[in-house]
Amino acid sequence: MVKVRGYRIEPEEIEARLLERPEVHEAACIAVPDDLDGARLEAYLTPAAGRAPDLAELRRHCLEGLPRYMVPAAFHVLGAFPRTSTGKVDRRALAAGRTDAPDGGVPCPPAS
Repeated sequence: MVKVRGYRIEPEEIEARLLERPEVHEAACIAVPDDLDGARLEAYLTPAAGRAPDLAELRRHCLEGLPRYMVPAAFHVLGAFPRTSTGKVDRRALAAGRTDAPDGGVPCPPAS
């Protein structure tokens, strides 16, 4: 559980919503420090084989099924997630901006 702008949020709920889309293979959501609000949500995902996620559509999908405060401020598409020695997603590496993914990821700024 993380706290963002006074709301308690379970990142797994956001990840589950993203995984409903067929073009998303894996998803991870983390809270990153933000000077303005204290923290903001960012979503990281890997695409399903042969699929290219439309990041605007992913944002709309989140808005349709989640409260606005749970919609990530940014979406990042990675070729692969950084992993810990036990094979789990390395959320610390994602938060630090260190993605050992082959393509380095493609950020999607928040919609205005």
